[in-house]
Amino acid sequence: MTSLAITLGTHGLKLIRQRSFQTEVREVIQSALISRPEARLVEMIFTTQGGQTVATAVVRSPVRFTYADVAAMEKRLPRSPDGSPVRLTLRHVEVDIVGDGG
Repeated sequence: MTSLAITLGTHGLKLIRQRSFQTEVREVIQSALISRPEARLVEMIFTTQGGQTVATAVVRSPVRFTYADVAAMEKRLPRSPDGSPVRLTLRHVEVDIVGDGG
């Protein structure tokens, strides 16, 4: 019974750390998009490739992002729960904004 409690407790802490990390990454991306009021973060996808965490941001915007934009966002990201750096990829979904805003 004790080993089950320890196993579940360890797993629970790991999940909490992972969720906290994902929330922090979302907040960093959202804050980077403040300078682009027309851009919207639609989705964040977290995967592991070759032992490295990859965060993919899906962003809708009428204006494209440059490699420098993505690199600047990536530098601001926290390290993954295992301490390794995170690689950021950005999927841009182009949108047209129609209307006079009034």
